[in-house]
Amino acid sequence: MTLNQKSNLKLLKNDLILLIIILLIGSSLLLMLKLKKEEAGARAVISIDGKVYKEISLESDTELIVSTTLGTNVVTVKENEVYVSCADCPDKICVNHAHIHSKGETIVCLPHKMVITIEGKEDSEIDSVSE
Repeated sequence: MTLNQKSNLKLLKNDLILLIIILLIGSSLLLMLKLKKEEAGARAVISIDGKVYKEISLESDTELIVSTTLGTNVVTVKENEVYVSCADCPDKICVNHAHIHSKGETIVCLPHKMVITIEGKEDSEIDSVSE
């Protein structure tokens, strides 16, 4: 085996080790995200004009019709995610918003003054920056 072949073999071995490390880190991150997404006891708090309208659990699939003098929204919980499936507001930004599932995420419908916020089981003393 020549010196050039040994160098290529060593480079291939190092590349393989690097690939395995990257795969381990990536799979660990995905696992952590999945575990955070499925936080037990998470709930969606629906507020209308700054006042709590209803709290719903993310653990069971449900559909809630939120009717006020400003309009109607249909809030849907499915597979531990919350989204607005239907609304009679003119811009439909709340309907086009991505599904939310993590603590602190929100959906806002400005014309109906509705805010949906995800809260965890218990508020900890650690803020989101420290987590």
